[in-house]
Amino acid sequence: DTTSYSSGKVPHKIVMIGEGNYNLEVIKEDFKNISDSQVKMMGEHPSPQYIHFIYNVGSGGGGLEHLNSQTSMVGRWNYSNEGKYRSFLGLIAHEYFHLWNVKRIRPIQLGPFDYNKEVYTDMLWIAEGITSYYDDKTLHRIGKYDDKEYLNIIASQISRLENTPGKDVMSVAHSSLLAWVKAYLPTEESMNQTISYYNKGMVAAVLLDLEIRSDSKKCLDDVLTTLYNDYYKNQNRGFTHDEFIAVCSNLAGKDMQSFFDDVIFSTKPLNYDAIFSKYGLELKDENVDKKDAWSGVVSKLGGGKVTITNIYSNSPAVEAGLSVNDEVMAINEWRVADKLESHDAKYGINDVVEITYARDGKVYKTKLTYARSPRVYMKLTVADEDNELLKRLLGK
Repeated sequence: DTTSYSSGKVPHKIVMIGEGNYNLEVIKEDFKNISDSQVKMMGEHPSPQYIHFIYNVGSGGGGLEHLNSQTSMVGRWNYSNEGKYRSFLGLIAHEYFHLWNVKRIRPIQLGPFDYNKEVYTDMLWIAEGITSYYDDKTLHRIGKYDDKEYLNIIASQISRLENTPGKDVMSVAHSSLLAWVKAYLPTEESMNQTISYYNKGMVAAVLLDLEIRSDSKKCLDDVLTTLYNDYYKNQNRGFTHDEFIAVCSNLAGKDMQSFFDDVIFSTKPLNYDAIFSKYGLELKDENVDKKDAWSGVVSKLGGGKVTITNIYSNSPAVEAGLSVNDEVMAINEWRVADKLESHDAKYGINDVVEITYARDGKVYKTKLTYARSPRVYMKLTVADEDNELLKRLLGK
């Protein structure tokens, strides 16, 4: 199935490949709204034409941007599920925004390419994190998310980051630089040693946008349009990290270097309250009063065996001497027939259990003392509805 529309005076085609329970007219309207919103923000469409190639598949997902098109996959029956459909539209908005951010506004290392060599840049957080910020922001702007839903999305990304032990080990700039050897070659220790430049990059983009807005009439939109006009159109080249920071500082009307030192180049805890409070927003951990017991184990069930796949650093499982690939056989001499972490709810903080496990063919026993779960569940709520900065932020 194919259909067409125009956005920014540029012809667009949607190519649906494979069967699905989609409504082509609804798809067309939603895709056009996404396109119109982003073209309006950036000032012009950069292509002579654009094609959405949509693969409807039994399983899988994800997308890939190209210079004048995108290729995306979606579950063929997802269109009738509101949550899954909005996630799909977020994917479309993400890949479409790459028309500008990455394919034209790009870190200086990203082109022209020698495809026989790896290309290292510490700015993938800009390429993907900022794009991840604008996919949800676009859906908010066109009314697919209301204000509360949009704030919940931001809070969920903060929760994801704060629940990743690697945030204390790896900066988002470092995560970008090591994508070749870390992000796409994960190990059982990745969650303890690394972060996602998509995830922290998106959170950094939120904070950067709010920091620029707080003392000026400008915002992150203006950073991107400036980069598009000054570096892509006028100079036909990418930008350095220092040049990116300089553009942000100029538009914010203040030196932004310290923001980047703290948020981008370090592993310091992020000071959310300092920026959110300016907007009358309050970030709270909904889990702060909960007393869930936690072992720190991630396991899998297969072939009748429960095997440890990951262990959180600084967890009870580490203290107990458990390791990845251990087969957990029993708790307090009761046979384990499900994932080990599914048993956490049976116990309280400081409860001690005996774990029977096998390692390399030999059976061992150890004592595990349950601790309070460190996992957070963040909520971002409006504390001051009359805050002028908030009205401007949510005014889309």
